[in-house]
Amino acid sequence: MYFYYAANTNPATWPAPDRNIKRPFIALQYWFFYPYNYYPTVFNASLLNDAPVAGDLINTDLHQGDWEHVTVLLDAKTKQPLYLYTARHANEGQYYAWNSPLLTFDQGHVVVQAALGGHPTYDAHCREGLRFNPALGVIRGRVADLVDIAKTPWACWQGHFGVATSTEIGNAKNTESSIQRTIDANYDVAGPRSPLWQAENGRLAADQSPSASNPHPTDNGVCANGANPAAPEQAAGKTGS
Repeated sequence: MYFYYAANTNPATWPAPDRNIKRPFIALQYWFFYPYNYYPTVFNASLLNDAPVAGDLINTDLHQGDWEHVTVLLDAKTKQPLYLYTARHANEGQYYAWNSPLLTFDQGHVVVQAALGGHPTYDAHCREGLRFNPALGVIRGRVADLVDIAKTPWACWQGHFGVATSTEIGNAKNTESSIQRTIDANYDVAGPRSPLWQAENGRLAADQSPSASNPHPTDNGVCANGANPAAPEQAAGKTGS
C-alpha cells in the first residue's frame, strides 16, 4: 500500500467528476497493488462466501498486476476530511461525504473493500453488486504499512506492472490483427502503469489516441517533463502544514 500527497487538487478535472464538488482540496491518495486481476462474468453465488475461487466459473479481463486507489479530500484550510473518493475503472468512481452512513470506520480510519477477482474499491458492506454484468462479492484485505509513493525509485517509470503485448505498448497498432487487439482490450489485458501515470495524477502520451482536439498527445501530470512528484510534500513541509 502506498500514499501520495497532492496539494490544491480539483476533482472537477478527474476522470469521474462530481459537479457538486468543485473547490480545491488537499488530497491524500492511498494506492493498493494487486498482483493479478480477473473479472468473474459467470459465477456460482452459493460458493462465494465459502470458496470464492471455486465459485468463479468463467472470467475475463485477465492480466498481471493492477493499481487502484481511494482519495481522502481535506478542507484546504482546516485540514479536516470532507469526502472519500473510491476510484473504479476510470469514470466509475464514487464520492462519499465523510459523514455518510455508508462509510465504516476503524479508529478514525475509513474501511474499504475490493471486488472479488478485480480491483475496484467499495464501501465496506459485503454484497453482490451490478456493474455491466452480474458482479461479485467482496473480500477483506489486511492492514499494511504505508509507503510514500513519491519517494520510490519507480514512481515515474513508464513501463507496465505486468505483461503487455506489442499493441499495448504502442509499437504495432497497425500490424496486429483486429482479433488480437480485441483480446488485448478485453481478455489478456496489459498490466497497469505506475499510479503517478494514472487517474488524477497524469497520463503518458503512449496511452492516448490522437483526436481532432488533441492531434499530438503529450505526457502530462506530476511526472511529465522530468517533474519531481515529491514537490507538493516538500512544499508542505517548508510551510509547516
